[in-house]
Amino acid sequence: MTIKDAIKWLTGMAFLNGPAGRALHRCGLVLMLHRVVGSREEARLPHNNPLCVDRQSFSTLLAFLQRHFELVELEVALSCAPAGERPVLALTFDDGWQDNYRYAFPVLQEQGVPASIFLSTAYIGQKRGFWWESVARRLWHDPETVDQDALRQALTGSRIQLMPELFSPAQSRARSLLIADFVRQLKWLDPLRLHGLADELFYDGSTHAMNWQEVAQMERSGLIRFGAHGHEHHILTLLQHRDCAADIFASQRLINQHCVRPLKQYCYPNGDHHADLHELLGDFGYTHALGVEPGVVSKGCNRFALPRIDVSQKTAEQPGLLAWRILQAYRNSLRQVDRV
Repeated sequence: MTIKDAIKWLTGMAFLNGPAGRALHRCGLVLMLHRVVGSREEARLPHNNPLCVDRQSFSTLLAFLQRHFELVELEVALSCAPAGERPVLALTFDDGWQDNYRYAFPVLQEQGVPASIFLSTAYIGQKRGFWWESVARRLWHDPETVDQDALRQALTGSRIQLMPELFSPAQSRARSLLIADFVRQLKWLDPLRLHGLADELFYDGSTHAMNWQEVAQMERSGLIRFGAHGHEHHILTLLQHRDCAADIFASQRLINQHCVRPLKQYCYPNGDHHADLHELLGDFGYTHALGVEPGVVSKGCNRFALPRIDVSQKTAEQPGLLAWRILQAYRNSLRQVDRV
């Protein structure tokens, strides 16, 4: 651990365990996770680290959270009801990855921890790949198989430049960082163009998401509830209003069809939203919507722009750094209140 990280660890833990941390008892905390994978080395790669946690670190993280928080269902955390001895915290997972069922679910069962999983419903039970995973996986494992000429043609008109090192066979940290940057640039392409590019040039035929039978099994456990994370995982702010409505309707219909207790909370793909989307979600009967802005949930929050605190491999391995992230999120929420 670096000196900088050690200072963050100590500061975060002092906040959680000290008088200042009592302020969290008036708030709700919501953590944002995506994937739980089998390999720590895989999770540590820069292009995976923000979205992946290895299963052993996930187990360690849950044990840490149970020492410091009351782990509750999402609706309880959003109610901002006065907490007991410990502040309340809810776990959320985005997308509906198959590894949520394979690796995360057994750990949640073992420790008796509830969680909410937000599904991008077009992928559930389908042989399809999430575009960012398709791109990163192909570039990392089989860069020589990428048709670079076709990729350049597909990116015509964008400002995205293809670095030669991106297609090197070397599995180095530097190239992993290049892949992460390339994926970040791609996400702002037109959604239909982006998904077509990923499917045609990168997808390897593997299944990325869980299926509806696995969804049903997890829901029957009483620990897991499911909500909508869009249908196609398009960034909704890049779509026309009618296309947003169609995507929201498709995801809601499938969730309601397959789940006994579907969540009334929506989760924005990539976290992007605006006031028109808030109104649209209300029209569809949603009570809240979750973004990705760091913060804590309080009674003054916009119900359709709720903050979450992201969990990376690094913070899962070193939970004291998550305590620091929680402190920063709390401070960010105070700044938001001051602006109002």
